[in-house]
Amino acid sequence: MLMFLKRLVLEFKNIDFDQKEIYDLDELSKDLLSLLNNEKMALKSYSKKISERNEQQIYIDGKDIDVVIVEGIYALDNNLSSKLNKNCVIKNFVDCNDFYLFLRRMIRDIAITDCKKAFIFKNYIDYVAPAYKKNILPTKQSADFVFENNMTFDELRQGEMETQTKYQIDSKVLKKLLTSCKVIEKCFQKDTYIGGANGQLIRLRENSYDGTNFQLFSLIYKGETKIRRDKKLIRPKQQLLGESDFDELGLTKSQILNKFNKLGLNIMKTRTKERFIVQYNNDKLKIDFIMNKIYLEGDDLQIESFYNLLKNLGNEGCVKPVENYDDIEKEF
Repeated sequence: MLMFLKRLVLEFKNIDFDQKEIYDLDELSKDLLSLLNNEKMALKSYSKKISERNEQQIYIDGKDIDVVIVEGIYALDNNLSSKLNKNCVIKNFVDCNDFYLFLRRMIRDIAITDCKKAFIFKNYIDYVAPAYKKNILPTKQSADFVFENNMTFDELRQGEMETQTKYQIDSKVLKKLLTSCKVIEKCFQKDTYIGGANGQLIRLRENSYDGTNFQLFSLIYKGETKIRRDKKLIRPKQQLLGESDFDELGLTKSQILNKFNKLGLNIMKTRTKERFIVQYNNDKLKIDFIMNKIYLEGDDLQIESFYNLLKNLGNEGCVKPVENYDDIEKEF
């Protein structure tokens, strides 16, 4: 029994519903020809719970049908389309760039399935994407129409809306700030950015408390930054992988980046920074040291006393609001 369960787990881990060999395209083509010739075909359905076809006696009569729409990842496969009358077939291909393909799959499956994030990530990287590149994308060449279906505005705004206030400060202000706040944590962070369009990024973060032993910490999607009228920065943020997910994934940083690179995603340079977490009254603030510059950050800082503190600090140094955080993230 134990051996059976171990093999069942192994089979589940290696299951691949994206290879066309598991689909009976020959039978599908015969059924389509039956409908196009005004003949009957038996309706078929498959149960993923029992991995078998459902038994049913339901028939569709081609005489009752004027248009047949075939939708699926192998709908344009030559094994299927070559057996149909080209004069009565219109072939459409729905296109999407590599960045959005990955992002949409991760966000969708995290939201609607009970699968662990590590499983969703590994399944896409190891099975879904390679099968798409090898078998599906080439069928685009045979399409009569190609439709672009990159992520919609609503999809791009999914996740936690992150509102930040940032200031660039000098060493004089930092010294006075540290006398007014309590340092509760010091760490080093190594961020690698995978670039998308319009300032959208996927950030792979490593964390270290001694500056040498870095551990994978998070994989986060950061949407396009918007500047509010009050000059605060707002952008959607969604965690794709957390610290425990990396432990389950069992991949090193270089292995993950190599897989991203094979997907065609743009790997940007890595930036290392030192971060202090300080407490002022009941609020936690972040002080980042990046490329010989110092930044002060808080999540939606609206506390009058904090602004008064900054005003007082500014009397003895430089406090400059940051209006374009993307410039900081891309500053290598």
